[in-house]
Formats: sequence, structure tokens, C-alpha cells
Amino acid sequence: MKSSIRVLSDKKISYLPGETVSIDLPRDKWIQKIMGRLVVNYDTGGAGSVAEDGVLNLIKQMKITADGDDARFGMALKRLRPTNCLDMGAPFELLDVTDINAAGKTAVATFEIAFKHYPRVDDDVSALLPAKYFGSLQYSVTFPPETVGVALEVGADQTINTAVLTLTLKEYELSASEENQLYGRMTTSNPIRFERNLAIYRNEETKTIDGAYADYGFSVELPPGCFLLRSLIFANDAGARSDSIVTGIKLRDAQELKDLKSEDWEALQARDKQEYGLALPLEAASNRTLVGFGSFDYKEIQGVDMRGRKKGDVVLGFTTTTPTPISNLIMIHEKVA
Repeated sequence: MKSSIRVLSDKKISYLPGETVSIDLPRDKWIQKIMGRLVVNYDTGGAGSVAEDGVLNLIKQMKITADGDDARFGMALKRLRPTNCLDMGAPFELLDVTDINAAGKTAVATFEIAFKHYPRVDDDVSALLPAKYFGSLQYSVTFPPETVGVALEVGADQTINTAVLTLTLKEYELSASEENQLYGRMTTSNPIRFERNLAIYRNEETKTIDGAYADYGFSVELPPGCFLLRSLIFANDAGARSDSIVTGIKLRDAQELKDLKSEDWEALQARDKQEYGLALPLEAASNRTLVGFGSFDYKEIQGVDMRGRKKGDVVLGFTTTTPTPISNLIMIHEKVA
């Protein structure tokens, strides 16, 4: 079993306002992780102001799609970075935009998309992406329109001169015997599945909070046909992440009328900090990306098995306060299939 690093220097992605840009990923090995580095050159006119998440807003959506319709990954950069922060126990590198008059400044943001069950274990091969078996494998980035992307998303009076994204892959080359030992035989070819390669899927789902709900009355149905590991939850109120719009979460089997797990929002965040080894308080400036963000983990109940279940059989219930017209929950259900 041999690992290698490949920099996709011939497939750099440049900022194109309002466009979706796609590149073909290599398909000759197994991919363990995709590391991205976004370098932004910008000017600030006048006093300026910086929006929440700054240059992270330049990538509205990232997707990894195999064989045309097998959506393996789909997240905005501003939600992937705090997930990385949580999984790695420390904030990832971010040199954010400045809010003072300046020209030719540089901001850098890094991220990681990992195909493994243990993010901090460097040689974990439990869920490698079988790129060599796909007929196609695309990575795509969607940029916001220029007027929105600069004036509203990144900050007022911010001008993006250039932004370039470079991807680096960590890949594994496995012999036939190593493949069989790790993952067993291929069970289906569309989509690609192996006996023991539990493919990780992460895709976003958004639901508008349309009122104040008591006793976990705001309900989100969990997706059927998979095994859920955790739900990453981003709570937004008045267009910004909020620690006050949600006060409690409950996992409930609606079919069997049984509560499986519940937790209040503050306790959830405190436990995230402890379990993931975050050294700084959640309100510290360098950890500000954890505001309005929590990981509702299912490991203490051995995961949530939605195979053979219908949508609506198991739900997440939320207790919410009075929302604004732009309050919502954005959830990434991390699942294996």
C-alpha cells in the first residue's frame, strides 16, 4: 500500500463571478483527501467593512460528483472550514480581508475534504474514494455574482482582483489483494459500492425556520436508505450565524414514538469543544467560526440506521426562538452508504 501527494498545478481554478467551474479529478488511484488553498488578491476602498466569513464566501458551493449523478460531497466553503476546525481540533489557516483602506492585499484560506472516518489519523484508509473505478469524477466550484459576492458577501467596498484555488490530493495505490483485504468485492457498479468500503457522503440541506417552536416542534426529516454518523448543524438568524435561534435538539423515532437523544444548544457546543480538543473558548476571535455551529453526534447510540426506513420515520426536532424573515437551519448529514 503506497501513498502519494499530487498537486493539480495544471488544473487551478480562477474566480469567475456568477459561474460554476468544474475540473476532472484524476482516476488512476484511490483518493484519501483533497486539500484546497484559496489565494485572494483584493483592494479595500475607503473605510470598508468585512462580512461574516469574509473571503470564504467566494466559494458558494463545492461539489464532488462521480459518474454523473453520484453526489459524494456538497458544501459551501464557509461551512466546510468550521467542520475542518472541529475535526482537527484547531482553526485552519485563514488570513481574512482587512476593513481599512488598502490595495493589493492577500488573503489565504485552506480546507480539506477527507474520505476517512478518523480525520486526525494520517494513514486512515477506512473510506477511500475509489476514483480508479469511476467512469467520471468531477470537482466543481460555484462563485457568487460579482455584485453580491463583493458588495454583500465579502464586505462593502471590497474589490476582488484575482482569486485562485489550487487542489492537492493525497492518494493511495492498492494492489488487488490489498483492495480485497480492505474492502472486499465490488457489490454494485452504479453507484460503485464495495462490501466493506463504507462510502462517506456529505451534502447540505436547508430548511427555513418559519416560527418560534416549543418542545422540539420544528421538525427535520432524516434521509432514508443510509447509515447516519452525525448531523452538522448551522443555525442562522437575520442572515448571520446565531447561538440564540436554536435552544434545544432532540432525535426522535416518529414511527416507534421513542426519543433517542436530546441536548440543549449550549451543552452541545461545550461538548463539541471538549470532545474535539478545542483549546480556545468558543467566543474567542480565532474560533469565531464555531458560533451558530454544532455537531449532533450519533456515536453514543451506535449511529442511526435509516436503511429500510422511510423519510419521516426518524426526525430531528428543534426548539427555536422567534425568527427573522431570513432564519434557517443548514444541515450536513454525514452518512455512509
